[in-house]
Amino acid sequence: MKFLTFSMICVLSLAGIACNRDEGVRAGGEGDYQPRSAPHGVTAPGTLPNAAPTLDPGMASGTFAGQEMKGEFVRVDAAKKVMVIRVENGMEQTLKYDDKMTVTGMGAAQLKDLKPGSHLTLKWTGNATDKMVTSVNVTHADIKKK
Repeated sequence: MKFLTFSMICVLSLAGIACNRDEGVRAGGEGDYQPRSAPHGVTAPGTLPNAAPTLDPGMASGTFAGQEMKGEFVRVDAAKKVMVIRVENGMEQTLKYDDKMTVTGMGAAQLKDLKPGSHLTLKWTGNATDKMVTSVNVTHADIKKK
């Protein structure tokens, strides 16, 4: 009987010690949380006195130059000079283009020759809602047969 009582006391004390850990429960290899850095040209909230995201001084107008975007070709409307691509996160982006735009890469001379699913890398200027494509590099092409 003494052995049983002693065993119960030991088990309960170990359980009490285990429950009083200062650290919470963590998965193996998990360190302290570190947020990702802000996108290019944007200052993280809290770093300026007004604590709102702001653009770099050179981008005060909200326009961006030379930004790059990768995605999958969806469609083009040559009459309106608008193209749609599906970016890496699955969202579809509608972008404008003009006659100055260059198309390089895997044998695609014109956007109208591309099939949906072709992989593209675009350079664009403008702002978040009005993007103008300056160049298209076709990295994997599905070409329509004429």
